[in-house]
Amino acid sequence: RREGRAAEAEVLVARLIDRSLRPLLPDGWRRQTQVTVTVFGHDPDCELVSLALIAATAAARISGLPLSAPVAGLRLARSQGAFIPLPTPDLLAMADLDIVLSATAAGLVMLEGEAQLVPDAALLSAIEAGQEDIARLLAAYESFAERAGRPTEPVPEVADDSEGLAALAEAVGETVDAALLEPRKDDRKAGLRKAKAEARILVGDGAPFSAFVRARARANLLD
Repeated sequence: RREGRAAEAEVLVARLIDRSLRPLLPDGWRRQTQVTVTVFGHDPDCELVSLALIAATAAARISGLPLSAPVAGLRLARSQGAFIPLPTPDLLAMADLDIVLSATAAGLVMLEGEAQLVPDAALLSAIEAGQEDIARLLAAYESFAERAGRPTEPVPEVADDSEGLAALAEAVGETVDAALLEPRKDDRKAGLRKAKAEARILVGDGAPFSAFVRARARANLLD
């Protein structure tokens, strides 16, 4: 039987993994990077979200990815006042707080969860408890990395385009803004083609036009 598309639960777990790893990659990282978590067998009492996060972050640590810091993650619940990592389904059913977090030794990277009416202090205590468990995972990861012995991949240098972006802003900034505000896609494309042609004449072929358009579109959305 051919595999179908990922189920909703699998997509959500993949997003948790992505949000734990992506922010730690350097800005100049352009190599295709895939993290695949495969379940070969499943004990219903095991908490798969935590296991997926642990597997993915451990693999990232020993793979040589140039993360800014080692990261680990897990799921944690509060049941009857106790904070329980990797909670079973029965414990989750009784929990009044359920979070998934990832962190480095320096602090949080990602936090997701739900809760009943609990005080802020309970959430802060849960985060602190989760970070203590994550610290133990990070120590184990260092042992894995030493035994794997794989060197960290070099971080590519990011070109400084500030001068080119400033020149483009002065030369075709208004033209690009007008094109981006066009409601029809064909009109936007035509306006950007016109702006690119003007940029080649006024600034030169080496100007980072695509990066300028992305930055301008983002700025327009945020403003």
